[in-house]
Amino acid sequence: MALNKRVEVEVVETNKQIILDMGKRNDGENFDVYIDEEYLLTATTSKKGEIKIKKGIELSDMILDSVDAGAVISAIKK
Repeated sequence: MALNKRVEVEVVETNKQIILDMGKRNDGENFDVYIDEEYLLTATTSKKGEIKIKKGIELSDMILDSVDAGAVISAIKK
């Protein structure tokens, strides 16, 4: 993934968390995450290339509500 290129992120919902999957090739990388064009957060991916967010907090609720409303979750590698 090239620097400063915005890509759509796969959002996976489990029982306990929301997973933003950036792909295994992006393990340990920093990303800025956006809902449509609005900045949401900066996070570092896991060894599997995932950003995990606990369900039941405001951040995860925002992501789920946005996805349900048809918004695009995207990320830019820093």
